[in-house]
Amino acid sequence: MRGKILHNTMGKTTGATLRGFFSEVYPEYKYCRNGVVTYLDLFARQSQFVLACEIETTARHGVDNAIKAAAVDIPLWIIVPNNKVKVKLLHKLKPLKLRPGGKPIKILLLGQLQRELEECPSLKPLANQQSNIMPLCSTKGGG
Repeated sequence: MRGKILHNTMGKTTGATLRGFFSEVYPEYKYCRNGVVTYLDLFARQSQFVLACEIETTARHGVDNAIKAAAVDIPLWIIVPNNKVKVKLLHKLKPLKLRPGGKPIKILLLGQLQRELEECPSLKPLANQQSNIMPLCSTKGGG
């Protein structure tokens, strides 16, 4: 990842958590849809379910990333380091009423990600599945 140490550390931890639920997880992923190209901190896919995750250590780029996710119409979860950033982003995003991929944007503390994934009806932990699904592409990029 191209961020500073906190961003990169959170990204690695987020990626590891996502890999427990998604057969494909890619960092710094080029995503193309609706004639728009964007880069996502993390892209995850399990069957037909896709998810973008952005790591935000400050509230500065959260709105921009939410608008990008809406433009390519992919569900977005934003992972933040603390409640202060979470509250700031909630206040900035709420009036925009964006629903990328037809879903509300989730803003989660890193420690909340595992529970949210466990509660998602479209996902089950891969360890509980008898599947040998391999990623379509093991290099970054694509989409």
